[in-house]
Amino acid sequence: MSPDSEQPNPLIAGYHSSVAYAYPENHARAIIKTVAYHRKDFDLEVIWFPAHTPSDAASSLAADHQKPTASLGELDKLPLELIINICWQLDIESLFRFRQVNARGQQIVNTLHEYRVIIKYALNVFLALLRTRKTPSVTLEEFYSLLCTQECSVCGKYGNLVYLPTWVRCCSSCLHSNSPATNTTSLGSVKRLLSLSQDALQNFPRFKTLPGIYGTTESSYKHRIICVPTQHVIAAYEKGYNEKPILSCFSPPHQKYALDFKACCVLPVYNPQNRQVEYGVSCAGCEVFLQDVVSRLHQKWAFVARDMVYSHSEYLEHFAWCEQAQLLWEESAHGMREPEGLPMSCKRGGFFERCSSC
Repeated sequence: MSPDSEQPNPLIAGYHSSVAYAYPENHARAIIKTVAYHRKDFDLEVIWFPAHTPSDAASSLAADHQKPTASLGELDKLPLELIINICWQLDIESLFRFRQVNARGQQIVNTLHEYRVIIKYALNVFLALLRTRKTPSVTLEEFYSLLCTQECSVCGKYGNLVYLPTWVRCCSSCLHSNSPATNTTSLGSVKRLLSLSQDALQNFPRFKTLPGIYGTTESSYKHRIICVPTQHVIAAYEKGYNEKPILSCFSPPHQKYALDFKACCVLPVYNPQNRQVEYGVSCAGCEVFLQDVVSRLHQKWAFVARDMVYSHSEYLEHFAWCEQAQLLWEESAHGMREPEGLPMSCKRGGFFERCSSC
């Protein structure tokens, strides 16, 4: 078969195939495994916890350590269904504390399907919410709902990240292109440079950054600062003064750019129908095209194409017209071996040296 994919317009020689590539339906999974890859560097440039942290935390947050010997007091007099509905509406920090009350609270929270899915597949985000003290808080219902969505709130394509301050999906492409929707500003700069009312300041969504290594430059940051989404600052200022503030003076460009990465975390997509999870894939063929075909031309669109993150179905649509990916697939004897022309960056999962060890 060939995916139901529209012919690109225009067709670019060396990049697009002249016709859609046909393959048996049972080859789809092998195609993704062979000529697509997960960009680990996109994971590592945002909030990311050391490899041992999630596994240690998961065992602690998902296990029933002992049988209940005490009740939840008056709360236990309510029907279990009602208690579960209450848990559904709790914010993540409150749910975490409720689970710590005693073994009975732990038992109830652990029975929640949504909680178990989150701990299994989105533990980095769960930990980020607890540690960044994001306000307003995110409920279990809101968390699970976003986990089950796929589209970037900015461009509508596959969103591999969550922008914590406003709790929306975004993608690495929009983050790298400095999209206004992911622009972040330190609250200290806002207070120092703009005369906004206390009410306006209190209404901003906010979070406290975490120490770590961020951005495409892999810069290390130790200090924690309280940040707010820039769009909310602009809206509040315009409402009070009928003009836009000059935001370029808030922070040095490199620091301002880093704040956007400090505000994001990788969020996979969970499909409740088939109970499968996707983390997003990029195209090895586009990297081959960039290295071998247009390496001396430095065409911006080729870099954008190389850095795209797709869902599995989106990738198969892309593969149908990506000539270099098709050549890699043929070179692999239809998934029987690793293609010789597979770039090292694709094997490693990106361009950071750290990709090899995570």
